[in-house]
Amino acid sequence: MADGILYLHALSTLGNVSFRDYVLNRGSVFFTDDSKPVVNSGANLETIEWYVEMTNKYGAKQVQSLQAASSTTGIDPFLAGFVAMEVNVVDFYKKLSESDINYGVAPMPGLKEGENATQGGSFDLEIFDHGDQKKADAAWEFLKFMTSIESQQYWASENKWPSTNQAAMDSCTEFNEDPVWQVILEVMAQTKVTKYEPTAPNWWNLLAPELEAAQLEQKTPEQALNDAQQAIETAIENNAVLGN
Repeated sequence: MADGILYLHALSTLGNVSFRDYVLNRGSVFFTDDSKPVVNSGANLETIEWYVEMTNKYGAKQVQSLQAASSTTGIDPFLAGFVAMEVNVVDFYKKLSESDINYGVAPMPGLKEGENATQGGSFDLEIFDHGDQKKADAAWEFLKFMTSIESQQYWASENKWPSTNQAAMDSCTEFNEDPVWQVILEVMAQTKVTKYEPTAPNWWNLLAPELEAAQLEQKTPEQALNDAQQAIETAIENNAVLGN
């Protein structure tokens, strides 16, 4: 395959995407603002039914086979020419830019035209206090160097990864003139930061096996979400007891 299309978030279960992305993209949530789980809401049920339908369209085993092969060999299915479309994160652009395929980039379509949302987060640098002031001072100097405009521009340019330093991004000619970066920045404007749920930090680990059971048709989508909801509610209750 010579040509292909990369969707930052697209209608595919391959690449770097999960059920969580599709839920957010359709304007739904897993927890309310006050951290109450609503995993089995009507909106999420519609999403998982679509998710399972899309998996079954190509076959759960085929999808899992491609994912397993990619994890084992490190060869991406899209770059290898096995699929014509893939969902991935922004730093995948680096691999694309180093490949010889002809590609395009577009945001994930939303439930309504012109509306979409993705999830995202960031990484941080931290200083640990080991009681050695010289090391702490040296670490602080390193942090200042790494977060400078020049260093952030270099990091973003070399790794094709946007910086949270707005001044660095705004003043970088390479980004401003790159059409792919313009799509990435457009998507970032609608990105929802991944929320930490203190009452159930491991909630996704409780939901993931239920999603797989639904995809493999071991459970109905409704049963899978109900079981996940119950497991998360139980975890919240247990965590509350342990915290008292």
